[in-house]
Amino acid sequence: MATTSRIASMAAFLAPMLLAGCGGGDGGNMASTPTPPFPLAKTTQFPATTATTGYTGTLASGLNGSNATVNPATTSGQSAATTIAYDAATATYTVQANGISASFAAADKTTSSGYATDFAKSADTLTLYGNAQGTSTASAPVALSYTSFAKWSHTDTASQHTDITYFLFGTPTAGTSMPTSGTASYNATVAATKLSYNYAPTSGAALTGTATLTADFAKATVDTTLLLQPAGTGGSASTTSYTGTGTISASNFAGAFSTGPTDFVSGTFTGGFYGPAAAEMGYAFALKLHTPDPFSGATVEPGDATIAGVAVGSKK
Repeated sequence: MATTSRIASMAAFLAPMLLAGCGGGDGGNMASTPTPPFPLAKTTQFPATTATTGYTGTLASGLNGSNATVNPATTSGQSAATTIAYDAATATYTVQANGISASFAAADKTTSSGYATDFAKSADTLTLYGNAQGTSTASAPVALSYTSFAKWSHTDTASQHTDITYFLFGTPTAGTSMPTSGTASYNATVAATKLSYNYAPTSGAALTGTATLTADFAKATVDTTLLLQPAGTGGSASTTSYTGTGTISASNFAGAFSTGPTDFVSGTFTGGFYGPAAAEMGYAFALKLHTPDPFSGATVEPGDATIAGVAVGSKK
């Protein structure tokens, strides 16, 4: 009887410690749900996945000519050298990429249109997706809690080179929370920049649109369709469609576009899943277009174009 009593007492003593060791950890797949980071309320820094394009010189339109030289669009995965940060004490956003950084405070806000918030400072501009601040009164294209994006344009005044970089950032899905079976479909909103060049004066245009992505977690694959159109048209302009496939690795994925409009040459995308159980997703993308004979139509079109942008979305 005494032995039984001592065993019972020992079990009662150890039970709280065993439970404490399991709570909130990886043991038993009992990982806690992460707190949504958006809207940003505390000081934090995110490594970002990016898409970048740019040009040297000045953009022009019509018959004025242009001396701009365009560099192709590229993408890169998350990196500690490419970040976006928020300082809650000063309400300042800081972006950095390619060894360059820029900070934007409340005083740098400009008049915003749509769901985004715009900043301008010297040779830099920044556009934040509305959920980062949470102060926009416009309707969100998609509701996001764990994913956001920003667009940073930086001009080096000495070299007259301008880089346009899209940042994708947020709280990646934890390994213990990533689905390993079943499928999921996502609806996304898109923001991008198109630079057209060669046959006509080099020009730049903002693009918007939508995207869908289907993930097969058992097969570790993704399929996506990207629809792009000129921004500011209220959805009335015609769209161009691109389709691609990729593979999933941990909470990340990457792939290539295989089909597009007649002037499509190639394209890649890099991104990942965000939030608990891959609730949200996003990817940065780069596209290359070429028109062999731009003078065959009534309008002279640039012979080449490069597109960089991001797609962010949530499960259907």
